[in-house]
Amino acid sequence: MERIAYCLKKRRKELGYTKSYVAEKAGITQNSMVNIEHGKLCSLRSLLAICEVLKLRIDIVANDLSASEILNFNPK
Repeated sequence: MERIAYCLKKRRKELGYTKSYVAEKAGITQNSMVNIEHGKLCSLRSLLAICEVLKLRIDIVANDLSASEILNFNPK
């Protein structure tokens, strides 16, 4: 998840977007955005929304997920 976090943060900065802006456009809280950029797990819905805002292809971003991260995902 850390590689995905790095990718999202890098792209956000490339576009000149703030965490608040991306969170608002993606329909998530700013706190969630901070957690995601720190490598914490998130829902697929949140990841898809963030990728849409950042104009990233989800298949390329998701390619960085390891099998153990997918199998150990436990949404709250």
